Amino acid sequence: MTYKQSYYRSCGYAFHLNKYLYKDLVHDAWVKYFCNTGNDLFNESPYFIAKAIRYAYQDIWGKEYYMKDGVRYQRQFVVNDSISHSMTPEKILISQEFCQEFFKRIDSYESPNNQKLRLKEFVELVLLGYSQSEIAEIMGIGRTNVTYYKNKVKQIVLMIHNPIRTSTVQLSKKLTRKTYEEKYKDQYEYSAERGCDSNESYEIVVHKEKDEYLLIKE
Repeated sequence: MTYKQSYYRSCGYAFHLNKYLYKDLVHDAWVKYFCNTGNDLFNESPYFIAKAIRYAYQDIWGKEYYMKDGVRYQRQFVVNDSISHSMTPEKILISQEFCQEFFKRIDSYESPNNQKLRLKEFVELVLLGYSQSEIAEIMGIGRTNVTYYKNKVKQIVLMIHNPIRTSTVQLSKKLTRKTYEEKYKDQYEYSAERGCDSNESYEIVVHKEKDEYLLIKE
């Protein structure tokens, strides 16, 4: 079977599944297979192609329909401002402020090696859903560099999002109790007067001589 014949046969099979979107089904199946394997779907066996198209159809069907008591219903998608949000207005406001502050810090991030633009590129690829190995390939860097960017983003998030809600101090590091006892105990202390706080899972300590705070995970 030639490549062209394989394509038309795929369209014929997809037509029986959805006569309006059959070409889209074939396209989606080909793209998903190529993204997952790097191979051309139309070079596979007819049975394998039909299976891939069937999976693509089931994926779309699952988004448009649902089953209840053995009956298939089409999902209804509406836009209505009167529908209450799953998040409270306070939580929505907090999440918006967090996102704004996060990207502000990403944009203003500076490092000794001038990695500002690369960190922003890393975040954009993460938001697009790429895996760490794919990000390494796209950016032309090694796994070690990917881990470095990942840890930097975690530090930025940690400094914005304080697990102890009653505290408003900015955190510089997150440590385990063991690491703190071994390396930092003599330099830092717990001081409620200087904004330190604690709960059953975390404790904030401050440097004895400067305003540098650590978050200790119990």
